Amino acid sequence: MTGATGPGGRHDTTGGKQMTDGDPAGTPPEDVRAELEGLYRDWFAALPGNDAAFFERTLADDWHYTNVTGEVRGKREYLEYIAPLPADTPPNRLLELTVRRFDPVVIVHGRYAVPELLAPPGMPETRFTAVWIRRDGRWSALTHHATGVPVTG
Repeated sequence: MTGATGPGGRHDTTGGKQMTDGDPAGTPPEDVRAELEGLYRDWFAALPGNDAAFFERTLADDWHYTNVTGEVRGKREYLEYIAPLPADTPPNRLLELTVRRFDPVVIVHGRYAVPELLAPPGMPETRFTAVWIRRDGRWSALTHHATGVPVTG
């Protein structure tokens, strides 16, 4: 990070560029982070019970997913993969999120807790890197790569 500040002295991770797609005045970095945190909360809430409408509007048609075991899925395969989750499945829980802006794309890095019944044995948390793009004023997920975090100690 360069330590540059954006409007109002806010930390700017865009190299001085502002988000412009659907927001000509620019979006402060903390607002972008809050939007993405909200999308991850919605994502985790949409998994149980298979809220396909959320994923249809949020995942790009050419979205690419690599899970913790290295399996690769596209959007259609992911929707088939999550369809059997019962509505009472506990949701994942976002623990960390770092957002790096490269107008109109963001790269996010983070960590989330996975319910025991869904987590691979000995890996209760997942670290991830994902790429999102701002199109027509809303975020669309382009890719998500997950790595299981083993229990240590």
